[in-house]
Amino acid sequence: MPEWCVNYMICGGFTPLLLRGSHPQIGAGIVTREVTGSRWYYSYNYYRSNPVQVKACPGNYYVYKLVKPDISIPVPSYCAVSFSNSSVDPCYNYTALNDTWRSSTDSSTTLNCDMYVNWVGWYRLFYQGQSAKMPETCVSPNMCGTYGPLWLSGSHPHVEDGVVVRQICGSSGSDCCFYKSFPIQVKACPGNYYVYKFVKPNTCTTAYCTDTSIITVTSAPPTTPQDTSNITVTNTPTTTPQEHVLAVRLKVLTSYKLTDTNNHMIISQNLQDELRRRGVASTVRVKVKRVQKKSP
Repeated sequence: MPEWCVNYMICGGFTPLLLRGSHPQIGAGIVTREVTGSRWYYSYNYYRSNPVQVKACPGNYYVYKLVKPDISIPVPSYCAVSFSNSSVDPCYNYTALNDTWRSSTDSSTTLNCDMYVNWVGWYRLFYQGQSAKMPETCVSPNMCGTYGPLWLSGSHPHVEDGVVVRQICGSSGSDCCFYKSFPIQVKACPGNYYVYKFVKPNTCTTAYCTDTSIITVTSAPPTTPQDTSNITVTNTPTTTPQEHVLAVRLKVLTSYKLTDTNNHMIISQNLQDELRRRGVASTVRVKVKRVQKKSP
C-alpha cells in the first residue's frame, strides 16, 4: 500500500485509501496503522477509515489484514503500489543525475518539472562532479530550478538498513510540505553515498533537490570524451613536502561508453569508492584517461 499522497479517482474507486505511517520492519511483528482517504488534489488525509494490521515478511513483501472501510467515505478502495526486489545492488547499478539547476541554492529558473521525466531505475545525485544527496530539511520555494522544490521528509538510512521508503515534501509559500508527493525508495551505500529510486511527482511545477549546502566544489580536470573500453587510472595521494608521491596506473575494462561525459564521472567515483573501502586514503585522486592501443 502507498504510505502517502494518492490522487482521488484512482485505484478503482473515487476515494483511494492509503497507509498513514511507514511500513514496519520484520522485527516489529504485526502492527496497526491508520488508513486515510484522499479528496481532490491536496487533501490526502481528508477521510479517516478503519485501521488495518500490517506485517513485514522475509523476502521483502508485506501482508495486510484489511477491513471494511468506513461507510461515510464515498466509493473507497484500497490502493496498491508496485516495488521491485531486484537481485542487482542499486549501489552499483544507477544513473548519474548531475543537473546543476537542482541545487538547493539555485534560483535561476522555476520552470523545471520532474513529472515529465521518464524515471527508470535508481539514481545517484552529483553536483559539479561531487557526490551529493537530497536535503532533509525545508527548501525555500523557487529553488532547485523549480517552483516547488522536493526534499526528503525524514533522515537518510544507514548502510545496514538496506532499502527504505521515505516521504517527499514540496515547499510552497510558507508551507514546507504543501506538496505531498509520492514516496521514494532510498539506499545508503558503502563509500558514503546514497541512491534514490525517483518516481514522477504528482504535480507541476516540482522537482527533486540536491543539497549543496555541505559541498565544496573543486575544479575537475578537463576530459575529452572518447569511445573506448580501455582506460587508465592514475591514483595520486595528497602528500606533505617530506613524503613521496606515489602514482599507480591501472588498466581497467569497462562496459561504459566514454562518449558520454557522465560515464567519466561514474567510473571515477566508483573507483574512488572502491579504493576507500580497501583502506586507501580518502585524499586519493582518480583520473580517467584514454589509452591508445599500440600496433603489434
